[in-house]
Amino acid sequence: MSDTFTDSPPPAAIATDPAARLAAGLRQAAPILAARAADVDAQGRFPHESLHTLHEVGLLDVGLSVERGGVGFGRTLPFAHYFDAVWTLARACSNTAQLFTVQTGALFSIELLRDDALTDRIAHDVRTQGASFCFTAAEPDERFTHDNKRINIQSYAQPLADGRWRIRAEKAFATGSVGAAYVLFQCAVVAGPDDAAADAGRPPQAVLVVLPRNHPAVQVHDTWDGIGQRATGSGKLVVDETVVDARQIVGNPAGVPQAAIFAPFYQLGFAAILAGIGEAALDDTLAFVHGRQKPTHGYARAADEPAVQAHVADVRIALSASRALIGEAARQMDAFARGEADIGDVLVAVYQAKVHASASAIEAGTRLFQIGGARSATRHVAADRHWRNARTLSLHDSVDKQKGIVARAVLGVERPNVSTR
Repeated sequence: MSDTFTDSPPPAAIATDPAARLAAGLRQAAPILAARAADVDAQGRFPHESLHTLHEVGLLDVGLSVERGGVGFGRTLPFAHYFDAVWTLARACSNTAQLFTVQTGALFSIELLRDDALTDRIAHDVRTQGASFCFTAAEPDERFTHDNKRINIQSYAQPLADGRWRIRAEKAFATGSVGAAYVLFQCAVVAGPDDAAADAGRPPQAVLVVLPRNHPAVQVHDTWDGIGQRATGSGKLVVDETVVDARQIVGNPAGVPQAAIFAPFYQLGFAAILAGIGEAALDDTLAFVHGRQKPTHGYARAADEPAVQAHVADVRIALSASRALIGEAARQMDAFARGEADIGDVLVAVYQAKVHASASAIEAGTRLFQIGGARSATRHVAADRHWRNARTLSLHDSVDKQKGIVARAVLGVERPNVSTR
């Protein structure tokens, strides 16, 4: 891929039924990813092989419209299909699932904001070369309002008189950056570099900028050393000050009413990953109980023990509730896409799902050890990755603030509106 964009025509509409295509890809990919999951965690490096698998089975480009080779989430296919796909991939390998959400979210966002040659070029590279994305807004010194709006953004994009833009960015937790072909990042729109933090008390006007990873101004630092989600390549992205063509400015989400769905899209994606992690923990719990667990004296099988049954029931009920909340939130997103729901209803539903899935996934990882005992805490079993992955991802955004948003809505104190996370 070059560091400039050239025009590329969109493909003909894909004849394959989008739902069937998605299901087939998941059936092929999930067992392959599950077989690698423990090694991916142990190695803690970007899983290039797993991204290649997603490309081979046709899942890397599903975030695009059907006309550009995807499946059209929120348009042709209900959003529930997307979150079910995230859940399925996370149950197999949560690291790969998080990269999938970044990839899909980036393509979804670019196409919503820019239906032109830029999207066609990117779609072509994803389809033919398996090009993957980093998509990030987080910054080292950012701050948030009580309702989760990002302020104090230091990365800036300055429009110039000749139509080009001067940009500079520094981003933390840039998931997927280590292995990305493209980087997509948020910048505050400013009159000049010195104005980037001129008003730190309110969210700035912002644009999304896309650059090829091999652009001379782009630097990726592999600094991610989290205890969980270790292979997501969530390091540091630095874009040195440079001037870019206007075609590399994707657009301002605030200028497109439908883009209010971006934050819910990502937050519910996290909820689906967490629910999938919990499901993987329960899968390993059941395998341990049926395969390696020594029953208490007086019981023929560990599965017959009331204590084991009670733990398993608690986890199963909690995870089922998380999935139900995710499904309801997805329906709210579809209603918003049809113009039948307010973004506030979407945010409340999504945050309920995110808060619940965070708790249920962590609890599933904990109960695995309560049931399995010391034998389940060996490196060979590698069951600790479920708790570490859930604990780490649950910290991505503050569930306490998300609880607050839900509470204020229920109490009639404050109606939520567009959030940044």
